[in-house]
Amino acid sequence: MGLPRHPWVHSKGPRKSWRLIGRELIRPSACGYFVSTANTECHVIRHLPTLVFAAGIGQLALIVASLAIPRVLGWRAETAKLRPLTRQVFWTYAAYIWCTNLSFGLVSLRPDWLLDHSPLSACLTGFITAYWVGRLLIQFFCFDRRDAPQGLHVRLAEIALVGLFVYLSAVYSGALLVNLKVIGS
Repeated sequence: MGLPRHPWVHSKGPRKSWRLIGRELIRPSACGYFVSTANTECHVIRHLPTLVFAAGIGQLALIVASLAIPRVLGWRAETAKLRPLTRQVFWTYAAYIWCTNLSFGLVSLRPDWLLDHSPLSACLTGFITAYWVGRLLIQFFCFDRRDAPQGLHVRLAEIALVGLFVYLSAVYSGALLVNLKVIGS
C-alpha cells in the first residue's frame, strides 16, 4: 500500500529533508523517492506473529530453566524452616506460577489465537502483558538480592531473565494494542 501519486512526493530530486504532507511524515529513500514512515508500523504488525511465537519459546525455555531455581536458591532447606501450612502454600504458589508460564508459552505457539482481534484475545493479551510487566517491576522494586548467590553464571542468568521479561512485556503489549485496534487497524 503506497501513497497516492503526487508529483512532489514522487519526484527524483536531491531533496534530503523530511516533509509533512497532510498528516503523514515523508522521508527520502535511497532511490530518491519519498516514502511514508507509516510503513514502520506495518513491519512490526507483519512480524508480530513471529514475535509472539518466539515469546512462547522463551516462556517454555523459562519453565525448563526455572526447574533449577529451587536447587540454586536452596528452597528445600529454606522452606523446611517454615510451618507446614506455610510451606505447602509456598510450593502451591510456585506450582501455579510455573503452570501459568507453561500455559502462556503453549498458547503463544499459536499466535493466530492471540492476534485475532476478538475480545477474548484482547483480554488474554492484556492479562499476559500485566503479568510480565508486573514481574519486571517486582524484579527491580521488590526483590532484595543481597542474599542472592554470587558468581558470573548467576549474574548472566539474571541479565537473561530480565531481558526475557522486557521482551515478553513489549511483545504482549504490542499484541494487546493490535487486538484493541490501536495499531494496525
